[in-house]
Amino acid sequence: TIWDYISERHEEYSFEAKKQFNAYIVLKIEQNKTKVFKMDAELAKETIDTSVFEFDVNKENPFKKVFESGYSESFSISQLGFQFKDYKYACITALKRGDGVVGFLLGLKQSNLSEADQSLLEDLSKESA
Repeated sequence: TIWDYISERHEEYSFEAKKQFNAYIVLKIEQNKTKVFKMDAELAKETIDTSVFEFDVNKENPFKKVFESGYSESFSISQLGFQFKDYKYACITALKRGDGVVGFLLGLKQSNLSEADQSLLEDLSKESA
């Protein structure tokens, strides 16, 4: 499955993502809600309330937009309605299986996002599909 594939390559993907992002998280959609599936090694070592990353893909939020369009979105974390550590920006990329979105790659940054950041996550997402 896509999740086995992502698990097998998680360290490699994290290494690539961490070249441009301060944190990297993989979210899985279960019962129309996002749930943390994997996170980079630094985040995984910390005690984190992963429920802050639970969003209903049927309700208005940045994940719904990416879920419906399949296109990546970059935004300020404040748009999610919470503060997470000292990260200010996030980039969400859809993980697709066929035409359906099954999860998301989430990159977090303390500084402004660039086009290269979004491209990196999109490349990782395509590789996973």
